[in-house]
Amino acid sequence: MEDYDPIFSKKIKNIEKKHFWFQSRKKLLLFFIKQFLKTPSNILEVGPGSFDISCDLIKNNISKNLCCCDIFHDILKNAPEKLRKNCIQIDSKNKLPFSKNFDAVLLFDVIEHIKDDLNFLNEIKSCLKKNGLIFISVPSYNFLFSDIDKNSGHKRRYSKTQFTRKLKNNGFKVVYSTYFFSFLLPIIYIRKALKNQDGLKINQIANFFFFLLSKIEFNILKNTTLPFGASLFIIIEKKI
Repeated sequence: MEDYDPIFSKKIKNIEKKHFWFQSRKKLLLFFIKQFLKTPSNILEVGPGSFDISCDLIKNNISKNLCCCDIFHDILKNAPEKLRKNCIQIDSKNKLPFSKNFDAVLLFDVIEHIKDDLNFLNEIKSCLKKNGLIFISVPSYNFLFSDIDKNSGHKRRYSKTQFTRKLKNNGFKVVYSTYFFSFLLPIIYIRKALKNQDGLKINQIANFFFFLLSKIEFNILKNTTLPFGASLFIIIEKKI
């Protein structure tokens, strides 16, 4: 959220609909949201990107009231018309103009961009109703941190053990956690070693193959958690 590259953002928007990473990630995140939000809920999405997930939340009747916020006007002005009236620009200090309004807050690949992630999560806490949930996805393992992370505006990557301990020590209840994109770990490691700067470029055959692997992993994650992966997913609850 503290960094925005309009060229990179446009590049993502152009490939997102066909790229396995974006579509497989969306499918998994929507599955988890449906599992933990049993009725249509008031939802805040921070850093909505291309609004792809936001639109699906409305389409699938997961959200009865959806609000999106970002610090960048250039992102919010591209919101679909049905979402535009509920888009709010927040200030660069990540102060949120809400108070106990939401059943859930979505932070999908957001907090790795924020210098003081814990302070921001405490700010998010004030937006939630009693027993409200925060859904978080982040890139995993600092040993995989590369120039691609730097160019993407990432401050860090996360390990499940350290992050869950940090959350618990600061008054959050961890409801659920798992790694995902397990099959990408060796690829990201090799990409870092080769100093490959384009993390989005992929040919059609590889994209198809990774779609298949993602589908297999999705079926596994419907029944259990994974002990490793290139991304980490966590749900935390506001403790009263």
